[in-house]
Parts: sequence; C-alpha cells; structure tokens
Amino acid sequence: MFIEKELYHDLKLDPQYFGPDLKERVLDIFHQHVSGRCDEKDGYVVAVLRVIAIEPGRTIEGEGLAVFRVKYRAIVLHPFPQQVVSAVVTDVSPQGFFSRIGPVTIFTPRTYIPDYFSYNGDISPPQYQYEQENLHIRKDTCVRIRLISVTFENQHLVCNGTINDHYLAI
Repeated sequence: MFIEKELYHDLKLDPQYFGPDLKERVLDIFHQHVSGRCDEKDGYVVAVLRVIAIEPGRTIEGEGLAVFRVKYRAIVLHPFPQQVVSAVVTDVSPQGFFSRIGPVTIFTPRTYIPDYFSYNGDISPPQYQYEQENLHIRKDTCVRIRLISVTFENQHLVCNGTINDHYLAI
C-alpha cells in the first residue's frame, strides 16, 4: 500500500524564474507540482523524502521554456486489486457504502456486503446492521475491505471493494 519509491519528474519552467536562485525556485515549484499528485503508474505521492538530483535544464525549442528532470525518493500510496485494507466509512446508502484511505475512495456495493447485514435508513446515521452480533457499518466506522478493482479516473484512484469474505467487515 505505502511504498518508498525512486521517481522522476520533468519540470517545465518559464524564463522569468531563471536567475541566481534558480535551484531554490526549481525545488519550490517541484514540491508544489509533486506533493499530492496522482498518476496511474505510481499512485499518490504522499510525501517527498528527498531530492536526489536535478539535471541541468534543457531548452524547448520554439517555446522558450526549460525542462529540469528531478530525481527523488517519495512515499507513495498505491493500492492494488485483492489487497486487504482498513478504511473509514464516509457515507452509507441502500446501494452500498463509501470509505476512504487517505485520498483514495472505495465503494462497496450492496452485492458485496454479506446478506446478514441489512440496511436501515430510518435511523440517523443510516447504517448496515447485523443485529445478532450487534455490528453496525455507519459513518466513521473502520472496516476491513478486499479491493476488487482499482481504476484511474480524472487524476484520482477509484476502487471497488468487498466485505463478503472471511475476516473482513468490522
């Protein structure tokens, strides 16, 4: 889930940033661009641990920009299918429930919730409940979920999960 990884980022800079403090500006803009970034291959960059190297800038012909390649180590959040995770429930509806692990949203549809959990929307907050064991899945409940799918949509990772397996749910 959380992995320390060596990554590269190509940073395009306008000539207005060129000057005696170029390295500091490259680092400032680099941190703004990279922190919290998400891509399909690497996942979410949670934290930059250190910058290893900044290659000399290359000019882009016809644009007047320079590209600096930055090599760095970072902690990334990258969930994968079949992984079991602990998440916090954020919303419950008759169709299922949403939960989160940091910036990652997980939807668990009703078909992947065990049949012995029944939806009760008449009480506040709405919840799935298993009366025999006095178990409730409602907002702010911590649940263990097996990820079924992980997709990349609109610069975010979106997951579907199940609690219909041994040692999952609450």
